[in-house]
Amino acid sequence: MKNAKYILWFFVLVLLQGLVFNRILFWGYLNPYLYVILLLFLPVRIDKALLLITAFCLGICIDAFENSGGLHAAASTFIAFLRPFILRILSNRQGTEFNELKIKDLGLRTMTIYAFLLIFLHHFVLFALEAFKFSEIGTVLLRSLYSSLFTFVLVIFVHLWNVRSK
Repeated sequence: MKNAKYILWFFVLVLLQGLVFNRILFWGYLNPYLYVILLLFLPVRIDKALLLITAFCLGICIDAFENSGGLHAAASTFIAFLRPFILRILSNRQGTEFNELKIKDLGLRTMTIYAFLLIFLHHFVLFALEAFKFSEIGTVLLRSLYSSLFTFVLVIFVHLWNVRSK
């Protein structure tokens, strides 16, 4: 039954991203990619292969909406690959092992580092692959930073709303 929640979130986030958030672009630099919230808050003990497959499928679904040729699949799979390492590093810094990825369990500082780092890496890979020119590194960094900040704020709002509604 718990897995049904994540499957539902998968489809809801794909539809929201494809039909609503892909239409948002402020000043050419600010584009929210809320679908990464699923990858951020999947269970800590999820099988690594299942995590990678989920990330790839999520990215491919977003690519189908945007007709972007696998850019989202690559960026999503990249952060899914890094997620266990980042969680391990953060848990060693805290001195505890994480059971759930919630602000009350991680703490605000650790949650901010975890979420923003993965969001920024996702956006950087996405925009770097999209530009595919080293001469565009300044634009890629600006787009990554601004879009990451906007996405991060949305992720925190959704996370807090989800936690409070329980």
